[in-house]
Amino acid sequence: MESILNVSFPVFGLILCGYLAARTGVLGQQSTEALNGYVYYFALPALLFVFVARAPVERVFYWPFIASFGGGYLVTMAVAFLLFRKLYAERLAATSMRSTNAVFANTGYMGIPLASTAFGDAGDHGHGVRQPDRTQPGDRADRTRRCPRGRR
Repeated sequence: MESILNVSFPVFGLILCGYLAARTGVLGQQSTEALNGYVYYFALPALLFVFVARAPVERVFYWPFIASFGGGYLVTMAVAFLLFRKLYAERLAATSMRSTNAVFANTGYMGIPLASTAFGDAGDHGHGVRQPDRTQPGDRADRTRRCPRGRR
């Protein structure tokens, strides 16, 4: 539990500081718009570029991860689309926007900072997926290799 708090507290603490600054009026509306524009158009693209540029190509194009993430995204979007189409008798554009919002991950703003804080450089490039060709000491495959035949 302590490790979860150590990783998440700084990120959520910063979010709380931003919320309180906006709520109390410490930063005016124009400052909020300027900060959002800076983060959206400059800081986040630069962050993503640096993470992708530092990562080995085989980690960026790790097809099992891309297939599972993309497949989950498409299935969730289809279910959300059908559900929203049934619940809200809206135009196709509005239903499409609702279903896109249902699956739009906050990876850039939350996922990357949390992974970087939790795992350091490994979190920056690994996309949360350890590739199977690198067996770690203590893994099932590693134990299988070291155990005598028939014992697991």
